[in-house]
Amino acid sequence: MSRNAPQFVTRSVLPEVIDGVNIGLKQLCTMRIPETLIAASDVYTVFNHARPLGISPGYDKTGRLIAISVSDGDNCRIIEFAQPPGAGRQGHRANPKASPPPPKSIVDGRKKLQDQILCRIMGGIYAFDMGPLAMSLHVDLNLRISNAVDIQSSFSAHDRSPLSSVEACVGKEPDPIHKIKIKANKLDKLFLQPIYDPEADPNSLLDLAERAWLSQFLPSYAETAFDHAKRINTEMMESSYLSSISKISNDSVKLDQKKPTQMTHKFSQSIDPSTNQVRLISSEYGSRIRGDKNIKMTVTGPNGEFRTKGTVAGSSGRSSTVNTDRQLTSKAILTVTSVGRDDKTSAEAQRDATILRFLQGTEKTSDNPWYQNIWSPVNADGLLVWPKEWSQKPSQPPRISKKPAEARLNGSQQTAVNCMLSEVDDHRIVLVQGPPGTGKTSVIASFVDFSVNAFGRTGIWLVAQSNVAVKNIAEKLISSSFLSWKLLVSKDFHFEWHEHLYAKVLTQNVIRSEAFRFVSPKDLKDTNVILCTISMLSNAQIKKFTRSIPVRTLVVDEASQIEVGNYISIFSQFQSTLRKACFIGDDKQLPPFGQEEIQDLQSIFEVAHLNKHVRFLDTQYRMPPQIGDIISQEVYDGKLKSNPQHPITSETTACYFIDVPGKEKPLESGSFVNELEAFAALTLATKLQEQGKNYRVITPYDGQRNYIESQMQDAQLDWGDKCFNVDSFQGNEDDYIIVSVVRSHKLGFLNNLRRTNVMLTRCKKGMFIISSIKFLTTIGSESLVGKLYKEMSPPVILSKAEVDEGRF
Repeated sequence: MSRNAPQFVTRSVLPEVIDGVNIGLKQLCTMRIPETLIAASDVYTVFNHARPLGISPGYDKTGRLIAISVSDGDNCRIIEFAQPPGAGRQGHRANPKASPPPPKSIVDGRKKLQDQILCRIMGGIYAFDMGPLAMSLHVDLNLRISNAVDIQSSFSAHDRSPLSSVEACVGKEPDPIHKIKIKANKLDKLFLQPIYDPEADPNSLLDLAERAWLSQFLPSYAETAFDHAKRINTEMMESSYLSSISKISNDSVKLDQKKPTQMTHKFSQSIDPSTNQVRLISSEYGSRIRGDKNIKMTVTGPNGEFRTKGTVAGSSGRSSTVNTDRQLTSKAILTVTSVGRDDKTSAEAQRDATILRFLQGTEKTSDNPWYQNIWSPVNADGLLVWPKEWSQKPSQPPRISKKPAEARLNGSQQTAVNCMLSEVDDHRIVLVQGPPGTGKTSVIASFVDFSVNAFGRTGIWLVAQSNVAVKNIAEKLISSSFLSWKLLVSKDFHFEWHEHLYAKVLTQNVIRSEAFRFVSPKDLKDTNVILCTISMLSNAQIKKFTRSIPVRTLVVDEASQIEVGNYISIFSQFQSTLRKACFIGDDKQLPPFGQEEIQDLQSIFEVAHLNKHVRFLDTQYRMPPQIGDIISQEVYDGKLKSNPQHPITSETTACYFIDVPGKEKPLESGSFVNELEAFAALTLATKLQEQGKNYRVITPYDGQRNYIESQMQDAQLDWGDKCFNVDSFQGNEDDYIIVSVVRSHKLGFLNNLRRTNVMLTRCKKGMFIISSIKFLTTIGSESLVGKLYKEMSPPVILSKAEVDEGRF
């Protein structure tokens, strides 16, 4: 970002986010100051006063801080920082030991910026999401900040959204003195795109300036609202303390940058002619139309196509109502695109709030044993240290209500359950690695059964990343005849979308989120176990349940898919009661979201000093051994055994290859389609359905999944709950699996061993792999699919005639 001279952008209007402001800004002037010129700039003399300063961060696409905007209401300066050599293009921070130090002029300039602006004695510095900003200043620029106020923490908004904080400060209605009115739509746009790239998007410069202006306006307008705000002072904090916190915070920022800023929806429509209110019915859960969104629509009518805008007034289940100024009666809506990144989830907001408390000093990491043992171990060898009072034995022996159900566990499963049941300090954190088909849910069910029925323990919370995984655990508990539990699920996921998934779950055991406020202790009287997603633990009404069933033992399924920073608010919120945490997963299957691009993201399984606490489930019961043994050698270093009593023996072919010399086609969405492979998958699906066999189709790409599903619909096959992308099918299985590889010229998805491992390990009886044999024996030979083909003795290739006639 080096420039020869500062550049000016002048805007002779009041900020559009607020109407009727009669104080503060008369002209918004932004001076863009390259870091090489910061020492000679006027930034220090302009802000040499005691009035509040507002600052806002500008990030690049990887989540690295590359600019800050500073405003006092009358002036604004934007300081653009040079990117250091070796900064990763994939979003992770460059190794400071590997990068040369910045030139002395930049070091001096940053020192001056820190001393005279970021750590100035007069006034205060205000920002939205000050915690992440303070951590980005530390990690990316080696800068400290003091006397800094997080705007959202001065108000009680649970969601920490900027709009909620602004409304709490100035109100929704015009102020009788200043006649201030919030423009909510503009505020949404103002925080829509924190990526700072003025060359590609000039609006990003003005947005950055206006965010800084708004940050100083609020304390100027309502100074008393910030009187008791806790200040952040990283200037006085030790680097080692900041480093552990900043890792969690900056991973959060980088993941936030990956959220799309707009989404195109599949839908059907209806329009009320009397009110002109549009009703849209979403077709897909993943791209459903959410409430409080601005949308753009392409509409066609008698006079041709036109574009219009609208606002989603509300959503329930699949239905959303849209308000628009245009008359749409007798017109057809062709496209709908929602604009704006999704707001932080409650879990994301709680994580940010926890980090903020650490920085404000209202909560100390040194007082939290879970934080110390996971993120900041006392011992270099990773020895876990726990409070002595946690090890005190109860004065009364545990109550035994009834004998535990008969459990059929192999040796490795029994070892895992024993460690999960143990109350000694060495087993307060337990990690169980379960490769595909090794009975992870059986281990969880057995642990619950023994905990409750043999030892009379309560306060067990079973959580997972996805609602489907939680539902799977519930079904396993039912099959084990254990019913003393409740499953918490959000209405957004359940109502009109996934009720069918809960057909095997007892209705009285399920509590949907809109009913939380009606739950009483009496309703939970005989409940020992709660099931929910990890995000649900951050629900504003979760205390309704934790008062009756304290979180004493936390069991996390799918833990290898959860970024370790997501636990920080849980360990903070429940540290007074939580005494044991068990993590179930497999770091050879799906990683945490974003790890491919942000390579230093970690799950709990990748925290080095916790490796010795891993228990490995060593026998798989799902795949036919002829497939399982190859997966064991190629993925699990030969440690994974296959069930010797598996009904599919080596005498039966369990893996077929269908040679399709097609070529993948890229889509605008970035996905791929291979039409010839889709046709072969359709033919196989038709034959399997005719033969009455249970099967699923999985493929790496959403484009191919959508294409195959539409072909199945056209062919009038059973298409619901039949076709999946790989990520959505982890943890699932079926008798027969049809795999459409899609790729035939480049590896693409097949470069990812973990995802390919998931793709090839879902079948119980047989698998059909559709791909180009030439591809599998050349470019794709070193992929897991290619190795599977090579290791089959010999591989069985079905001809077109055999597929057409169903001879397999």
